[in-house]
Amino acid sequence: MIMIGSKHRMPKRARYPLFLLGLLIILLGGLAANSIRAPQAEITAIVFIGFLFLIVSVLPK
Repeated sequence: MIMIGSKHRMPKRARYPLFLLGLLIILLGGLAANSIRAPQAEITAIVFIGFLFLIVSVLPK
């Protein structure tokens, strides 16, 4: 049975690496920026980019 709107736009094997990449950007990028005492705006930008990767991997089914 095929449901309306069940078409997958992004395959699963492409979503998981994007999700993990987003997590790595947030965690490792945040830690690295914090260790070199980067300005708060740069840390925010790093976290925002990582969050975008998370959103891109989760939203399109």
